[in-house]
Amino acid sequence: TVMRVRRRHLGAHDEFALELYVCYLKRRVYVGEIYLFLTELERVLHCKIKSILIQKFGEKESGWWKRGVPENVRVNCAQAREFDDESVDHPYHFTTFIHLKKIMDKNWDLFSRKLPQSVAGDKKAFLEEIGYLNNIRNQVMHPVRKEPPTEKDFKCVRKMHEELDAKLWR
Repeated sequence: TVMRVRRRHLGAHDEFALELYVCYLKRRVYVGEIYLFLTELERVLHCKIKSILIQKFGEKESGWWKRGVPENVRVNCAQAREFDDESVDHPYHFTTFIHLKKIMDKNWDLFSRKLPQSVAGDKKAFLEEIGYLNNIRNQVMHPVRKEPPTEKDFKCVRKMHEELDAKLWR
């Protein structure tokens, strides 16, 4: 290929610099794509979880919110909403992947019938994947505190993005 032909004319230092640059570009692509996949995953989960809870417990806050969402999640979301400068209409908008994981854990019998079949069979593995997604999300959103996501992280997010496609939910 062109890259191999050009490498013949490079010194060892230049070749290392080129490989480092290509690696850097790849990582930037991973982070950008991971961000897009995570954003979509979070939106799908938020929408589907709320919809399923409303179907089961009713539209009123005393139904889906109080009966379907664990108390510690409700309190945490209400606190986050209280400290937000641009408060939104409902504390549910402050749920994180970890909150969504807790909601699904509490109501697993309900969600296991609605999730795509590829993920609904193994509760423990699925909930661990959601926790792992949260770790990757933190790597992307807090780059100065965490190591950048790896190719393994990228593959995991891409796989979950495909498996949790909104069209695959039952």
